Amino acid sequence: MKLCEKSGCSNPCFGKGYCKFHQYLRPDIKEKMLNKPFRRTISIKRMSASTQKRKALLRKDDEVFYLSIWDKRKHECAYCKDPLGDEPANYMFDHILEKSIFKSLRHEEENIVLTCFQCHQVKTLQKYTEKMKVIIYSAVIYFIHFNKLIQIGEVNITRIRDWVKETS
Repeated sequence: MKLCEKSGCSNPCFGKGYCKFHQYLRPDIKEKMLNKPFRRTISIKRMSASTQKRKALLRKDDEVFYLSIWDKRKHECAYCKDPLGDEPANYMFDHILEKSIFKSLRHEEENIVLTCFQCHQVKTLQKYTEKMKVIIYSAVIYFIHFNKLIQIGEVNITRIRDWVKETS
């Protein structure tokens, strides 16, 4: 059985020399993601007109929000400090606390960090580095301190503690 080409990885090869955790290292995947335009396109064939309008407004809100962050911050990865270049891409904006779980923090600037493609993939796969854990825990403490998680009522302290334990 062929093993992953990533040094130190002993997982079986999943495709083109890398395991499922290191697919982001493939040159063809890197090239595809780096050339991906900032605006995402979605299939609108099966959506009602009202859903299409709501999604379009949300995408526009997201774009304005992300571009305002891009203009304010240094263009480097929050985790590995690699430069990100001059043009933003959708993968560069990472929610520290996942927007699927912490819905009210979707448009909180403090919940967004700029990331390179590799670090974004690592975090998405929940293979947190020590630097990522520090940033995640700091965000949890920040949002608890300012009552941004609790006052909305969508998340209770027990759920936050459980989520933090899962990430460690």
